Amino acid sequence: MRQRGEGAPGRPRPGRLHRTPWPSYKYGMQGEPLYQIRVSLIGVSPTVWRRLIVPSGLDLAGLHIALVRAMGWVGDHLHEFASGTRNIGPVDPEDPGWNPPEDESGVRVGDVLRLPGAKLHYLYDFGDSWEHEVVLEKVMPADATLRYPLVMEGAYACPPEDCGGPQRYKDLMRAHLGPESPARRNADRVLGEGYDHCRFDLDSANAAIIAAFEEGFTRPQSFTLDNISSIDFAAPGEDREDGEDDDEPLPSAPSPSQGQ
Repeated sequence: MRQRGEGAPGRPRPGRLHRTPWPSYKYGMQGEPLYQIRVSLIGVSPTVWRRLIVPSGLDLAGLHIALVRAMGWVGDHLHEFASGTRNIGPVDPEDPGWNPPEDESGVRVGDVLRLPGAKLHYLYDFGDSWEHEVVLEKVMPADATLRYPLVMEGAYACPPEDCGGPQRYKDLMRAHLGPESPARRNADRVLGEGYDHCRFDLDSANAAIIAAFEEGFTRPQSFTLDNISSIDFAAPGEDREDGEDDDEPLPSAPSPSQGQ
C-alpha cells in the first residue's frame, strides 16, 4: 500500500471540517451474513489484536469506526484501507482532489472480504503509520438478536496516540520497563500516567462501539472525521486488559479477554 502523508492531494486535511456520511447500518439487520474478523496491529510486540463480529453489509466507513473503537484509538487521525490495488477511504466532497481514494461509504465489508482467509489492510494515522491487518476468519448466518459490530475477545492495549509509530513505541516501552533514568522518565511522560500495555477491557470496547454508532445515527449531520473525538464515549469499568504474544515480547498478560 502506498504511504500517504497528511494533507496529501485528494485526502481530507487535518484541522478542516468535512462531511463524511455515517455508515448506512442499523442494528438487527436481518438476512445479512456475519463475518468473524481478526484485526492485528503490525509492527508492535506483543501483538495487539481484537476479534470482532461484523455484518458483511457494513460499509468501510462503519468498519473504520468499529476498528478504531475496538482497538482503543482516539479516532481523530486520517485513515485508509487497501485491498489489492484499491485504495479506499474518506473523500472530501467539497475538495476531492486529483487523486482521491475510492469512497469508503460505498464499499461494503463483503465487497473486499469474500472468503475465509481474505485480508484487508487498514492504515490509521498517516503520521505515525499504524498499520493493521484485517483477516476474515469465518462467515456465519445472520442473527438479528444481537447488536453488531461486536468485539468477542482481544489482547493488549494499543499504543498511545501520537507517540511516534511502531519503532518509537518500541523504544519508549524498552525505556519504560528499564531502570530509573532520564529516558525512562521521558518514556513515562509520553506514554502517560498509568499506561499498561497488558490491559484490555472487553466491556469498554463494546460500549465505545455502541456509543459511536448510536451517536452517529442520532446526529449524522454533525459527524466529521475531525470532530469524532468530541463524542462522549464514556464506558463503564477501566480501560484495557490481557493478551497474546509475538516475537521479542514485552511481559505478557495471563490470558485473553473472552467474549460472551
